[in-house]
Formats: sequence, C-alpha cells, structure tokens
Amino acid sequence: MGAILELLLNKFFNSSRYHIIIIGPASSGKRTFLSKLGLNDHNFNNGIIAYNTNTLLPADLTITSFVYTSTFQLSRVLEDRINEVTGIIYMLDSTNVSRLKVTKLELKNIINIPALENSPILVLCNKQDLPTAKSVREIEMVIKFEPENKKWNIQGMSAASDDGVFEAIEWISRAMIN
Repeated sequence: MGAILELLLNKFFNSSRYHIIIIGPASSGKRTFLSKLGLNDHNFNNGIIAYNTNTLLPADLTITSFVYTSTFQLSRVLEDRINEVTGIIYMLDSTNVSRLKVTKLELKNIINIPALENSPILVLCNKQDLPTAKSVREIEMVIKFEPENKKWNIQGMSAASDDGVFEAIEWISRAMIN
C-alpha cells in the first residue's frame, strides 16, 4: 500500500505543504490505517495525548495521528501547528455504539475551532467488516454531523482489510487541493 500512497500523493500534491490530522478515540484503528499506508509509527506522548507524526516526501505531506482523551484539549495541544492543518480525518470505531454521542460533541468542537474552518473533514467509520458494526447511515443518523459551508464526507472502511483506505486518502487529497 505504501507504493500506492506514494503514487496517489504525487498525483494530487505539488510543492505546497499539506498537514492532515487524524484524530479519534483509542482503538478506533488510526494506527492500523497508518500502517496500511506504509507509514512508520513514531510515538510521542505528552501525558495528555499520544500522537504519531509522519512526513511524506516528495509530496511534502505531514500526517499527524492523535489518540486523545478529549477534543477539548486538541486546540491547546495543536496551538503551535493548528494554522498548518489543511485536512482532518476523524476516525471512529463503528462497533462502539456507546461512543457515538461523544463523537457528535467532538465533531462539533472540531468545526468550532476557528483555525480549522477551511480544513475539510473526512469522518471514517472504521471496522465496517465486523458483524456488530453499525452502517454508515446508522452512524450518520446518531451523530447528525452536517456542518454548513464546509467540505466534509462520511464513509465506511476497514483498515484491517484495506477496504476504503485508498478511497479515504483520495477523498481528503481532492478536498484539500480543490
């Protein structure tokens, strides 16, 4: 998958810098998603939020993945880099129904961060391959995420089986450059 990612990134990106943040609760599949993209796992932990950072060249794309306790802390942790963010991927676990109401609040918090107002948001409903997964439509009905005047998309995927991984990167790539 790493070679496919490189081809895709070279197709979409020029010499501009792009910075995608991948956020979501623990065990939502962010690490698996990154590994399917062929990215190394660099762990940093500041006591509140654990995160991974990968820079892809020649595309000059930085992908930062966060495992956090709350999005209320996100803007504080990202303070020094928040103005560089050009795309947001929010990953959720489609089998964790109890977490969906919290997801709704977290997405609302994200779209209310002024520095992120022009960044497209891709909501990835991971683990769609599992029998207990809620469908994308069911998740959409619970989280009721429909930001006005913002590029956004919600789609299902399975990071474990690669299903939807390529399409996710393609969507966020197109949304950031258009």
